[in-house]
Amino acid sequence: MKYGCCVNILPKSGPKTGIEYVQKLKDIGYDYVELPLNELSKLSNAEFDSFLLALQGIGFPCLCCNDFMPSSFRIVGEKLTSTKELQNYLELAMARLKRLGAAYSVFGSPWSRNCPDGFSKQEAFQQIADFLHMAGGSCSCKRHCDRGRTQQSRRNKYAEPLFRRSTYGENSKPSKC
Repeated sequence: MKYGCCVNILPKSGPKTGIEYVQKLKDIGYDYVELPLNELSKLSNAEFDSFLLALQGIGFPCLCCNDFMPSSFRIVGEKLTSTKELQNYLELAMARLKRLGAAYSVFGSPWSRNCPDGFSKQEAFQQIADFLHMAGGSCSCKRHCDRGRTQQSRRNKYAEPLFRRSTYGENSKPSKC
């Protein structure tokens, strides 16, 4: 088992990448840092190159990211972010994820997928599935099946059906653990 720490809520000002906490995490014994992908995607190419050099200089891996979507993006509701803007963001974010050496990003980003009051939950579910389908190979779903994670499984009970619907169509059957 490896222990990581997300740094997306720690920075108070400036670029909120969390780079200032990486050395401390390494020193106290964490195995990796989990960086905020949407913040890293706000950096210019030159700023990201400098960030990456600083991270490599510390010699501490980023195995995954979090904070996937910018807070201005909406994938559920009446006023959606345009497909073009989402595709441009996904292309940039996934390229940066790859350069970091991170295997995945936690979707999170509740602001982008919250169902507005009075909006159909079924339509919201379908909109998220459509987004995951558009994201294609950029997204995947992991389902926790061991008894020690039943709370986690209950909280994420919609993750697998969403992924299956976005990948295999509306009538796909859930897998069994």
